[in-house]
Amino acid sequence: MTPGKLWGGLVVLFCAGKLRFSHQPEVEQALTQGMTEIKTKLSAKQLEELDELYAKLQRRWQVSRDYLQTTQERLKLMK
Repeated sequence: MTPGKLWGGLVVLFCAGKLRFSHQPEVEQALTQGMTEIKTKLSAKQLEELDELYAKLQRRWQVSRDYLQTTQERLKLMK
């Protein structure tokens, strides 16, 4: 892979991440509403599993947010 293609790919990934995070509040709101509705139909064990899955998702999103913020700061320093 040539350096130009590599940088081009990284730029595309960065822009996709930025787009995803611009819509993150709507995604989280929809997910929270859906979880509230479904929790009334779950057993105690299922509730526990759902909460664990949601916590993992939140951690994953936070890692992505941190990466995006770090990358943006690095790009500002390069200007």
